[in-house]
Amino acid sequence: MRLTRYISESGQLYSIDDLSVEDIASQLQKECGQIIQEYSSVQGFLLRGIKNINRDKILAVKLGRGGVERQPRDTALHVHDWLNDEFESRFGWRVRNGISTTSSWSTASGYGGGNVYVFFPANGYKFCWSPAIQDLTLSLPSDIRNTRNTDTLAINLEPGRPWAAIMKNDYFDTYQDVNLRKAISSGNEVMFNASKYFLLAVHSGQNFRAILDILFPNQGWANSDFQLNQWTRS
Repeated sequence: MRLTRYISESGQLYSIDDLSVEDIASQLQKECGQIIQEYSSVQGFLLRGIKNINRDKILAVKLGRGGVERQPRDTALHVHDWLNDEFESRFGWRVRNGISTTSSWSTASGYGGGNVYVFFPANGYKFCWSPAIQDLTLSLPSDIRNTRNTDTLAINLEPGRPWAAIMKNDYFDTYQDVNLRKAISSGNEVMFNASKYFLLAVHSGQNFRAILDILFPNQGWANSDFQLNQWTRS
């Protein structure tokens, strides 16, 4: 089995045609050893749901966003920028521009229209998550998330408590950049800053299992009866 590379807006996409399954696993071991160790220890995965991607491809390789400002889809831009400023002051990077992942199958599937991929960030990544918040965007009050009013941060959602104060006390104080294994087990959103990342297609079936059997030996991946949900959350 070999992989053929295709270049698209989604990054580099590969199908089984040019490189062997063993070569794919070797590349992941070489570039993503840190996350493989975390996954192996907790027996769980982080996932991404990707819409509008060619389902014939088993692997996607994408460059990390780095310092590139991301245009938010579901949050007013000035709210997004304020969130990023707060995260940067606490953790040293603009978290909302990062790569969003989750160990929740239903969440990833919902975002991807059924297209779910296991996430492998390149070594040297940073991450941020909250034990209390499953999805920050969805946790924001809708009148804050969608407003185009640039006075948003002064809005009082509670008597005497501007929204900015609520966010700092009730949201930001719950975020941390430690204990990735607990983050993987939580089912909550985990944001990453990585130079590059790989996405391995769950729907590629036997080839998917063959790669995981190399990465995580003696875990049962070669057995067709072994269920993926044993390593993901609902």
